Amino acid sequence: KCPLIFYKGVYFMKIIFENKDKVYTINEVAQEANLHPQTLRNWEKHGLLKPQRISGNQRVYMREDLERIEKICQLKDEGFNIKAIKHFLNGEE
Repeated sequence: KCPLIFYKGVYFMKIIFENKDKVYTINEVAQEANLHPQTLRNWEKHGLLKPQRISGNQRVYMREDLERIEKICQLKDEGFNIKAIKHFLNGEE
């Protein structure tokens, strides 16, 4: 389960309330979302996430990515598999 906080009818990771322009490393996001970094890499491999890359090919996550991770966590907690989540998220875009 992802440790989300409830605010104004929506669940959020706490770090979303920080500086909206800040970027986060895979380890920062994984720690905050209580996920293993490999889970985030796996989600990227399956097309659920598309983090930006900086020098050295390092992944960085922005606010939009965090919001997407939250949605993925919510859908996984509801019992959806990766294929269904991808279909759902692509339908939203």
